[in-house]
Amino acid sequence: MLYKPASPPMGWNSFDCYGWSADEKTFVSNVDFMAERLKPYGYEYCVLDFCWFYPEKGKIAPPNQIWNGDTPDVSLTLDAFGRPLPSPEKFPSCFGSFKPLADYVHSKGLRFGLHFMCGVPREAVVKRMPVKGASVSDADIVSGNDCDWLNLNCGIDPTKPGGREYIRSVVALAGEWQLDFIKLDDALRPYRKAEVKCWAEELDALPGKIVLSLSPGEPPLSEAESISENCAMWRVMDDLWDKPAHLGKITALAAKWNPCLGRGSYPDLDMLPLGRILYTDVKNGRKSRLSPRMKKYMLSLWCMAKSPLMIGSELGALSKKELELLTHPALTDILLRSRFNRPLPYNGKVYEWVSETETQVYYAAFNPSLNRFCPVVYSLPCGCVRAQEVFTKKRVKDHARFLLPPIGSVLISAEKITR
Repeated sequence: MLYKPASPPMGWNSFDCYGWSADEKTFVSNVDFMAERLKPYGYEYCVLDFCWFYPEKGKIAPPNQIWNGDTPDVSLTLDAFGRPLPSPEKFPSCFGSFKPLADYVHSKGLRFGLHFMCGVPREAVVKRMPVKGASVSDADIVSGNDCDWLNLNCGIDPTKPGGREYIRSVVALAGEWQLDFIKLDDALRPYRKAEVKCWAEELDALPGKIVLSLSPGEPPLSEAESISENCAMWRVMDDLWDKPAHLGKITALAAKWNPCLGRGSYPDLDMLPLGRILYTDVKNGRKSRLSPRMKKYMLSLWCMAKSPLMIGSELGALSKKELELLTHPALTDILLRSRFNRPLPYNGKVYEWVSETETQVYYAAFNPSLNRFCPVVYSLPCGCVRAQEVFTKKRVKDHARFLLPPIGSVLISAEKITR
């Protein structure tokens, strides 16, 4: 059975800060920070995002190849079977294999993750490279359903002779490199059902425990059963950035996808745009545009919805307050130990959520509006005492009234009466 982690994965992803410019030096520096400062709180996955096989260092925007007939302006780092390999320009210790970098991550007691694209590299198709384990070429497995935002890959049909063998050969690399996490991109828009299922089946055949993450959203809810069966986590929205409007939209989507939440199946609200991000588009990067209030809103929603927590910023540039928020004991308690997490019926203005652990009952309210204040009333749950606001630790009385500002929230915990 495909690996399904018992709690939402927690870690860091290189995309929000480094785009496709991430290299060995920057990756290792973030691994070191996580091992020292975040590992004790449950953060463990270090994920290198896209285009690690592209030799040049660039920006956030995808590095599309420019083709002159059958010749690209930049050649990808591929093996003889058209499988992507780490760029030696970016990863000098990883010539032909990510195993050395995986060994380093594992030596820190952490887990190593890598980004892959659906499909097969266009360069391998043009050159008609052979499929490992099949008597066809990479050109014989294409479907014509290409990625619409990155032209490096062609879509493939896993039902064609050689289609499954190509995916199997790439998954075999993941096993050889001892990966713990795969972010499979261009999988949900459109939902590449047959290819995702093939990836899941091939990963299931490996002895290791590899988390399969699908992106980007917004996938069709009608495919929820298939999606949740074939991965551990899946994005429910396109890229989320440090924009208030994005927080408002993701709040509705979190409620929409909550029925699919289950042990080992986690709707993914995307990476957390905290700290310094977009390092490659702005000199020295820029700080997250989210206010302290919005950051509390975001972390509270992610934890109540039991979304994976994947930090998107440069870890060493996180502020003291951001680190305190990411390691807040109540938030990690909700994320890792709560159950029955669910939204209450939506009243058209405020989204309310509840969850509980063995000792606490949590209540959260979120105002997704960009310009309207909204009131909410908190009622102490039956069988509970001593309610308090999580962040201020102020006592909260029964039937307490709160006025939530735009993109504002409140998070309350109440102690269960023990007999």
